[in-house]
Amino acid sequence: LENFVSNNRTIEIDDEVRAQVSSADLDSKEMEYCVISPQIELREIVASNPKLTTKFAQWMSTDIEPSVRASVASNPNLDPTVILKLSSDPHISVVAAAAQNPILSSSKLVELSKHRSYIVRTEVAKNPTTPVANLETLSQDSEWGVRRGVATNSESSQDILDNLAADPI
Repeated sequence: LENFVSNNRTIEIDDEVRAQVSSADLDSKEMEYCVISPQIELREIVASNPKLTTKFAQWMSTDIEPSVRASVASNPNLDPTVILKLSSDPHISVVAAAAQNPILSSSKLVELSKHRSYIVRTEVAKNPTTPVANLETLSQDSEWGVRRGVATNSESSQDILDNLAADPI
């Protein structure tokens, strides 16, 4: 990667590059190169880096590409205020990515559990930090995928699981 950074060339993204860019050992110069790269996939990968700085995360949270913002929203190692901001993004995939992030605040998860999109509600249902009272409500959602999300949540109570087990779908 260092060779590409110093020559400012397009990087062929293979498994080795993915591993290096998403690694906590990525040096700051290489990270900066990836953050500002014209290659969307490279920006998506670096957004998942556990050592992504708050400065870069905030900058990437305004990226023109929703897929990059969604990758930032999925990163559980960032400042929670960045994830909170992305949970109000105009693009549904970004909101859904934030809804599955365990560092999103409980109050925002409660709000998103009532979202008009089943995609967002499904991600809230799967999030282990969603309050149990909201899992109870989501377990009765009209969309089967949301109910399935509750069923896969490790924090769902035995009562919730028993009720879901009786679900005909």
